[in-house]
Amino acid sequence: MTLKSPHRGAIFWGAALVTAGLVILAIQQGYVSDEVLREATRWWPLILIGAGVAVLFAGALGSVATLLAGVLLGLLIGGLIAGAGSFPTSCGGGDPGPLRAFDDGSFGGSSADVELDLNCVTLEVAGGAGDQWVVEADEDAAADLEISSGDRSLEIRSQEGVSLGGRRHVAAAVPADALTNLSTSLNAGEATLDLAGGQWGAIQVDGNATSILIDLSDAVADTIEASLNAGSAGIQFSDQTDVGSVRLSANAGEFHVCVPDDVGLQVTIGSSVATGHNLDEEGLTEDGDVWRTANYASADTQIDIVFSGNAAAFTLNPEGGCS
Repeated sequence: MTLKSPHRGAIFWGAALVTAGLVILAIQQGYVSDEVLREATRWWPLILIGAGVAVLFAGALGSVATLLAGVLLGLLIGGLIAGAGSFPTSCGGGDPGPLRAFDDGSFGGSSADVELDLNCVTLEVAGGAGDQWVVEADEDAAADLEISSGDRSLEIRSQEGVSLGGRRHVAAAVPADALTNLSTSLNAGEATLDLAGGQWGAIQVDGNATSILIDLSDAVADTIEASLNAGSAGIQFSDQTDVGSVRLSANAGEFHVCVPDDVGLQVTIGSSVATGHNLDEEGLTEDGDVWRTANYASADTQIDIVFSGNAAAFTLNPEGGCS
């Protein structure tokens, strides 16, 4: 009887899962420090290189590349599940430059659509009163930033692809009391979305190789959807947050979610592969795929979250907070 060689996909995921398990055990037993693993995860682009070589070449070289890509993904998975810091999101050397006025305007309606589609930036978004919007940028960002606006719309985009020469700096203040729909797509870099106290429509955040902080303290929002690919996000809620629905998804990413003790929290864990969470450690009880705090039914403020992921982590109320 002749044994068949394992499929490339089996090699990749087998190597990833075995490595992830070994990393988690090593961290839990104190054999590997968080700092060492953070440095190791900075080599995450080798996952893409290994996967590319595996596609291009057959035979032993392709199998070795597949195995290497799986091992590197396993390092990332294990680090995320074990809580070993955030995903590195460097855009190159240098700090972002000082901000200067770039453009401004106002909306003429009771609601507006704001869309941000940016590459390799340090992004700051804040809610403001009235119908005014203001955009600031540093010198490098101003060179390739494109803005289009209307009576009820604002689009801010990067004209070029991701820059490896350094991180740009962009800040936007948008109306927070006019049910503004906010869509943010960020490729590399980092973002801080200060949406506290605002009244928002739909909030959508997409990050690729990014680190994102979202403050929703005392905010009202119809819906919140956030997705990550190789990144991390922290979301802060308060006992005055009023949100219709929250949907989070991650591929090789992690979400840190902070919720006060007096808030009733329900978390539904959707389809997932190699995904970890600490809901049992935080005292939530399990009912199938649904986890709830003991005070969920009686709490004045309730927050429902649906989370799904692949090689992802969901951490409730991490020790370092979400800001």
